Amino acid sequence: MHYIWKLRLFNAENLQTKTGEAIEVLHPGFHNHDSGPDFLNAKIRIGKTVWAGNVELHVNSSEWQQHRHQIDDAYNNVILHVVLDAQSDIVTANNQTVIPCVELRHRIDAHLLSRYELLMKATAFIPCANSIKSVSDFVIEATLERCSIERLERKVNSVTLLLDASKGDWEHVAWQVIARYLGSGVNRDAMEAVVKQILVSVLSKHTGNALQIEAMLFGVSGLLKGDFVDEYPRALQKEFNYLKRLHALQVLEQGVFRWAKIRPANFPTVRLAQLAALMISDVKIFSRLLQCNSINEVEHLFAAKPNVYWNNHYRFDEISETGVRQIGKSTTDVVAINAVVPLLFTYGKHKGDEVYCDKAVALLQAINAEVNAVTKAYKNWGINSQSAFQSQGLLQLKQHYCSNFRCLDCAIGNTILRS
Repeated sequence: MHYIWKLRLFNAENLQTKTGEAIEVLHPGFHNHDSGPDFLNAKIRIGKTVWAGNVELHVNSSEWQQHRHQIDDAYNNVILHVVLDAQSDIVTANNQTVIPCVELRHRIDAHLLSRYELLMKATAFIPCANSIKSVSDFVIEATLERCSIERLERKVNSVTLLLDASKGDWEHVAWQVIARYLGSGVNRDAMEAVVKQILVSVLSKHTGNALQIEAMLFGVSGLLKGDFVDEYPRALQKEFNYLKRLHALQVLEQGVFRWAKIRPANFPTVRLAQLAALMISDVKIFSRLLQCNSINEVEHLFAAKPNVYWNNHYRFDEISETGVRQIGKSTTDVVAINAVVPLLFTYGKHKGDEVYCDKAVALLQAINAEVNAVTKAYKNWGINSQSAFQSQGLLQLKQHYCSNFRCLDCAIGNTILRS
């Protein structure tokens, strides 16, 4: 009903109230997404009088009483009640004035209602699965662009919260976001928590001492507890015992990191070793990111190699035939999409410099499209993402529109409804 009223998708010829007064909608009003009447500041001619005020919409007129509007002063300025089906008159709270009512049941295209009903009752992966192939590429691409920017704006909010908590320390925020997405899904919070404990000012005091930086990361993570056989973890343990007292470092509780159902390449020890390698190469990571102008430069920045101990280890004291060296391309892409791009975009927003916002979008467009359950499912319905910019748009479309049946807020859904 909101959609139909806002876009005037009804036959307005000889429009009348239930009592027979002529109605002309001069302006439908502005959609109110907060509490109170549905549309504010509408302009309606009823009979010979032009009224300015609010409009309330319901499927059935009886919902006015069900929602208790008759005792709510917020609805005293309602000048028109718009319903699909009218059963009874309604009144305001202040003076019991009867509010004019208009019924739209026989003024709405039956095909529009039936298409909407089909979308709302759909059980496929997306509500418009059976109709989306009729939508032009232009509409789909424009929708993905809008959704990708929406998703990026949401990530900006997350970065901004970290920035506020860090009192404007961009370097510290950068390390937190990078650490989060360097970790596997179940360990993202733990990875971020480790870096949150170690300020960049502390790291800077140990520039040039790789063992001490490694010791702080592994020590704060809680992974240096116990008796070790290998010389390397024992050396880390010794360094951390000193650094912990020196910088009053807090150790995470045991059990924060998860190991089950994780590939060895994603083990917390491996990811922390790779993170340490990045810190050792340059503590001022954010300053370096601001200078990156291509995905190749980002990949080069993340190509730091961890301690040789990890060439044949995945965990302390457990030798293996293989190991992990520098961060792989697929992981770099994940970090670039979810950390580097939002950091640059947020910086551009905060500084009022569109250069960094444009750079962030250009990076997304240069990264290969993500391959996951969502992108695969859309591909089955004929929508292929050509870059990470579009695959991010698909994730936003699925999570915030399709899964919530928000077809009326989607250009694709609008096109199908009105075709």
